[in-house]
Amino acid sequence: MSGYNGRTPVPQATRTDQSFIATASQTTFATLGYTPGFELVWLNGVKLVRGDDYTAVNGSDIVLASGAAADDVLEFIAFKTFEAASFLSGAHLGPRNRIINGNFAINQREVSGTVVLSAGAYGHDMWKAGASGCTYTFATSENVTTITISAGSLKQIISGDDLQSGTYVLSWTGTLQMKIDGGTAGDSGMIDTLTGGTDAEVETSGTGEMSLVQLEPGSVATSFELLARTAELLRCQAYYETGYQVEYSSSETASDLRRYVSFKVTKASVPHTVTAAGSRYTGGGTSVSATYGIISGPYIHGFTWRINASDTEGMQLTWTADCSP
Repeated sequence: MSGYNGRTPVPQATRTDQSFIATASQTTFATLGYTPGFELVWLNGVKLVRGDDYTAVNGSDIVLASGAAADDVLEFIAFKTFEAASFLSGAHLGPRNRIINGNFAINQREVSGTVVLSAGAYGHDMWKAGASGCTYTFATSENVTTITISAGSLKQIISGDDLQSGTYVLSWTGTLQMKIDGGTAGDSGMIDTLTGGTDAEVETSGTGEMSLVQLEPGSVATSFELLARTAELLRCQAYYETGYQVEYSSSETASDLRRYVSFKVTKASVPHTVTAAGSRYTGGGTSVSATYGIISGPYIHGFTWRINASDTEGMQLTWTADCSP
């Protein structure tokens, strides 16, 4: 018998079903997870109304407005959806997340413990403190890093080069609210219209937790797009990068040793800050003082470094290039 030659059917949704037996006065039911706005809840066979009878905002808990009675049965369905038209046009084919480092996996500045940032200072890559600064801690479990903010806010600038005009949905997991371009703070699943070529901004509001932050085209939030760590690192290094380099001259009597340093990743723009520190070495590996500095650049692809001293055999250089917005 010949095989099917038509189009492959496109699924419209997948669903997860759960049921719970309530204890007396129970209000909170921990589910396996959901996208806010794409869940259905029944209590003893009666469908509940979202916002009136229950709330579902953090992606995990269903919270009843009134406590259930002992042995009440709560039934729950979560849908994971996408729009068929968007799927066929490729709108939801990856990479789709316009947030960089939404899982907070990249931490090139090596912040740790209780992170205290002044206004505009960066902690985890691509995330900087708002106008009032930010204080937060973080923990990683099963490859998900959760940020807990106790004061201030974190925000990210999304380059207009990564946006086309249209509708976008911002989603995350956690108790924090967020806002887009300084608008009204809201819960996960908030929708806004962005303009292609114009930078956008997302910022936390209030205290609490967040993880798995995603901004994507469309009006339906999909599951978090987890990139390979190396791919996420490259995205971050387009804005911030550190490096280490050792060079040697062909003669121990060289007095002017120059080298071009190539960035690992071409920068999104010319770095506004390049810091470098180095040492020079004479025969036998003895470190001595020298005059050194950047003599050309920086450019989007690198800079030229120079050590000027007599009897230079080699140099050791550590550097940072930063074009974070």
